[in-house]
Amino acid sequence: MSNIKKKIIEYLHAYFIIVILFAISIAILKMIEFVNLFIYEDFDTWRVLGKALIYYWIVYSVFVAILFPLYALLHIISKKTANITLSIIYGILCLCEISLSVYATLSGTLLDNEIIVRPLYETLLTIKNTVNIYLIAVLFVLGLNAFVFLCLYMQRKIKTKKTISIILSIIILASSFFVLKINTLKISNTKPVIAYFSINKTWYCLRSCMDYIRSEKISFTDANAEIPVNKEHILSFLADNPDRNIIDSLYPLERRDNIPNVLGPYFNESKTPPHIVIIVVESLGRDWFRSEYDNVCYMPFLDSLSRHSLYWKNCITTSSRSYGAVPTITGSLPHGLKGFQFGNMPDHNTLFSVLKNAGYQTNAFYNGLFYFDCIAEYLIEQKIDYMSPFYQDYEKQSDKTKGSFWGYHDEFLFRKTIDVLTTNQNRKPQCNLIISLTTHDELDLNNPYFTKAYEKAKTIVKGAKGPTKKVHERSIARNAGFVYVDQCLEEFFQAYAKRSDFNNTIFVITGDHSCGNRNKNFLSSYHVPLMIWSPLLKSSAEFPALITHNDITPSLVSLLKNTYHLPLPETVHYVSDGLNTSNTFQAKSKMLFLKYSRHINDFLYNEYIYHNTGEVFRINEKLDMIPETSPSLLKQLASTFSTYKYINHYVYNNNRLTQNPIYKKETTHILKTIVRNDSIVCQTPENRNYEWPQYYLLDPFVIPNKTEKWDKIKITLNADIKFLDKLEQDEYMDLYFGCSGDNMNYPTFYTDKIVKFITSEVFEINRWEKLNISKTFQVSNATNINCFVYIYYPHWRESNSAIVKNIQIKVEGIK
Repeated sequence: MSNIKKKIIEYLHAYFIIVILFAISIAILKMIEFVNLFIYEDFDTWRVLGKALIYYWIVYSVFVAILFPLYALLHIISKKTANITLSIIYGILCLCEISLSVYATLSGTLLDNEIIVRPLYETLLTIKNTVNIYLIAVLFVLGLNAFVFLCLYMQRKIKTKKTISIILSIIILASSFFVLKINTLKISNTKPVIAYFSINKTWYCLRSCMDYIRSEKISFTDANAEIPVNKEHILSFLADNPDRNIIDSLYPLERRDNIPNVLGPYFNESKTPPHIVIIVVESLGRDWFRSEYDNVCYMPFLDSLSRHSLYWKNCITTSSRSYGAVPTITGSLPHGLKGFQFGNMPDHNTLFSVLKNAGYQTNAFYNGLFYFDCIAEYLIEQKIDYMSPFYQDYEKQSDKTKGSFWGYHDEFLFRKTIDVLTTNQNRKPQCNLIISLTTHDELDLNNPYFTKAYEKAKTIVKGAKGPTKKVHERSIARNAGFVYVDQCLEEFFQAYAKRSDFNNTIFVITGDHSCGNRNKNFLSSYHVPLMIWSPLLKSSAEFPALITHNDITPSLVSLLKNTYHLPLPETVHYVSDGLNTSNTFQAKSKMLFLKYSRHINDFLYNEYIYHNTGEVFRINEKLDMIPETSPSLLKQLASTFSTYKYINHYVYNNNRLTQNPIYKKETTHILKTIVRNDSIVCQTPENRNYEWPQYYLLDPFVIPNKTEKWDKIKITLNADIKFLDKLEQDEYMDLYFGCSGDNMNYPTFYTDKIVKFITSEVFEINRWEKLNISKTFQVSNATNINCFVYIYYPHWRESNSAIVKNIQIKVEGIK
């Protein structure tokens, strides 16, 4: 027994040399973070520092306690192996904490389960656009080697007393149990940058991933399965919305149109229906102009325009990423399981479809790829008249300084939009959607197209005063992006003002989400401005009420119907009841938030935010989040959240959104059906130097169209798939749908991670999963149409495999 005790003490001595170096490294990092925070932010110094030290010690103790058995086991085999292995592990933990701290500083948010949900290539692209990835890799290797060397050196030079090792072990073991008491995953009403300082970023990321995996397995849902009618939930939902004139309770969102015309009193009438221009600006948070923090303004044009507009300073998006913006802004539509456009979309009406049906021309302009986030599929469902081929045009350009990986810079988007509208003039009123993207990333300050914006941003920062000045100085490349897009918008409005239809146009401007540079709480990532401006306006007004993207289309349609007398549908199925134009702060919106993980965990209900961890916050006019502790309120909101989430899934999965779609399900003609009895083993090569194969599920074939002319081609795939290897993040194969031909004006292919089309929320290795996906291509006037479907691996890890079987493919033509 004494020999075992002696061995344990010997292990503890060598182990704690590594542990102490790890502690010192993290302490230095926290000190640097604290100094940075102290310089830029105003906060309760001792309270924040004390909380950070407690969190740090507890999480530190957990790592030490968990890794000691591994060290002892390796020490039995080889002392040198144990020392080197644990030095490497602790070195990696230390460098991970540094990396995650840098990520939090640059992105304004903590890295959570997004690391296992977001596609790896997107993560790497974001990192590459933010820092020099090669420099980071070199520093990581050097840092790790330095840490290992110091550990081995100190073990030879430093001797610790047995008593100290034993006492420290007891304290650490006892402290580690308190990790169950600290929940760093709850949403916080604290300013995020201060809350982030207190949190151990590595532990936060690990725990978030573990909770994500665990919750996925608990709440298994089939995206295609019909959801049973739950009368209790439906009746509860109807009782919560008594003013809605519901026609059929089995269609709980569809009602007779009684949306109030709150915009009407602010507009002059016109002889002809007004044109609509909706501009969605990438990452446009509210604080880039008219900020609540200071008087610094990076967007003087929008600032001026907002003071002559109908302006809502408290508009909330439905998601913190771009994928949720277009369906909610133009349709007030439910999320479904993974986002409205990502599944088998139910029958629905939108601003596009109701206006097209009323005689409008509908256009969409975007400088990126429309297939990104399945936006093309959503627009095709609306029978959109025109989708700009700007990305394809940029790909042909030799001068790549005009754009980035994503596509043209915004100045070219707006100029080309004006060119198209000028060239394709007709007498129809128009509904135009314009989506920008340059502010997706920080500007490349060496690009000549950004020189003017960069110089102006520097001038603006020099004029900043007070404690926020240094906040502006540290994010100059991000700030310059919004100076740039403001200049692009000003140029666009100047050009549009020369058009004959300018005086009969209504402009709507908002952001797809907030960029998060100066977040103060959970809502900051969703907080965007909304302004409606037009020469038709009688007067401007600012509204303090809390509204959401879901409110825009209901009020626009009501305005067009009641003020401009358009023959629009008598029934609606909006998530919302329209904009709030109260001159005092009110919060009457009810909305589910959809996270990037495709989980619905957060709920806006009037003036409350409910989070499914059991937290409730009350919101004020400044969008501060004040904690509420009433058990009865928590119980009520938990029940209401369940009801609204059920309604979201029910109407989507069961096609119970509307009985009155403008566009009925189209008649299709089967052109080809394939049922394969074989299994396809998809195997990645051993290294990326080899040519990676394309596994065809549907071999290329030409659709004969000499006698039959098709407006659309629809390809539907059903299959079973099993992944045979554990993969990190979203390193799964791409599913590639192609439909090419001569005279194709719209996207000719769709490609995305195959896991987005698995019908369940959770997928595991060595388990058969269902694949179901349909893609529709616009092929009007196209000839020599060639269709194909294959699996490809551009971002999948080497030496991995999957099996696909029971493959059924149907190719249909639509006239």
